[in-house]
Amino acid sequence: MTDGCGPTLACGSMLTTMVKGLSAEEAQRITPEHLIEALNGLPEENVHCAKLATDTLQKAIMSWSEEHPLIRHLNSIEEESWEGAVN
Repeated sequence: MTDGCGPTLACGSMLTTMVKGLSAEEAQRITPEHLIEALNGLPEENVHCAKLATDTLQKAIMSWSEEHPLIRHLNSIEEESWEGAVN
């Protein structure tokens, strides 16, 4: 359960939907502008809610990455392998 205004809850809910199925690296690329667009806009006085949501996601991913360095390393190796295969 969370507390917060409607726009804050909407941002958190939409961001959760947006990150499903994405890698951590892909999820980190989501900006407040992407989130606002997915919500079809926010009132100007609530735009900061999108920034709070994306900042929280960034911090959560960073925290998880620090706790799982081997997985982060393996993911970077896999991405490098794909990049080499494509180029």
